[in-house]
Order: sequence, then structure tokens, then C-alpha cells
Amino acid sequence: DKYLAGYQKSSGALLELHKSSGELLWQQNQMHGSPVFSQDGTEIFSGPEVLETATGKRIARAPITKSAYDIQWAPQGSLAAWKNENKVQVWDRSTNKTRTLTLPEGHTASNTLQVSPDGKWLAASVYVQIHNNVALWNLTKFAAPELHRILTPINGAFGLPFSPDNRQLIYAGQ
Repeated sequence: DKYLAGYQKSSGALLELHKSSGELLWQQNQMHGSPVFSQDGTEIFSGPEVLETATGKRIARAPITKSAYDIQWAPQGSLAAWKNENKVQVWDRSTNKTRTLTLPEGHTASNTLQVSPDGKWLAASVYVQIHNNVALWNLTKFAAPELHRILTPINGAFGLPFSPDNRQLIYAGQ
């Protein structure tokens, strides 16, 4: 109850401050995406870092390079997914192994990734020429993705939220 945590957008830093004095207790820089709490609130997933909420101590780090972007964590923190150039990569925290997912032939990864609430599915906005699609990987099999064509001509997705039961996906575009 003595601490405040915050996110400084200009520097991409996760901060923890003493509530009464405002003293900076710790700061996590070089973020790649918004920080999120684990379901039980004991961990923070901040870019490639897994931090202990109470202390800010690093518990684990995904093997993400500086060129990676759009890092997404499974809600329980079991895996992280990100884009690196035109590849989609997934890191399994329990095995410390990284896998590269194959994009559908001729497709380019767009600007949005999303891991399902149960951590079993990964959705990515992908395109070929002027056609927008959603690639959907089953992360328990790591097979080629299902490809779903978006019929409305839009300029890519800015959100791919899953329903809480993992059965539906919204393609939010502009």
C-alpha cells in the first residue's frame, strides 16, 4: 500500500514510486508494448521482462532482440509472442525454447498480434497485396496457421481481442 506503479509513455518505462514521498524505487526501460499483470497479480510482463510485482525484481526474460516489436504475453505468463522483421516468434517460458511460426505463403506480418486468454491460440494480422487476413495458429500443435480473409477493405488491424472463452475474435480495423 506504500507504492504506486505507473507507465511513462514518453520513455517507455515502467515505474514504481513510494506513495507518500514520490521517490523512484525502480524503473524498467526499453519496453516493447504495454505492461500487463499476471492473472494473480504477482508478476508483471513488461516487454521481454517478467518482473515480481512486489519488488520489481526480474524473474525471467524472453530472448527478444531489439528489432522485435508488438510483444504479447499469454495472460498466465506461460508464453510470449512477438514480431521480428517478417517473422512471428513464440517463447515458451517453461522450456525456455523459441519457435518461429511460418506465415502463409506470400503474406507479410502486419501490425497486430494477440494471444488467446488460455494461451493456446495466436492471432496475427497479415496481408498479401491489398488483402487483409487473420492468421490463426494453434500453439499446442505449431502447424501451419488457419487463414481467414477479411472482406472489408481496411488498412490493417489495430486490435484482435479474443472473447474470454477463446471462441471468438474481433478484427478491429480502421
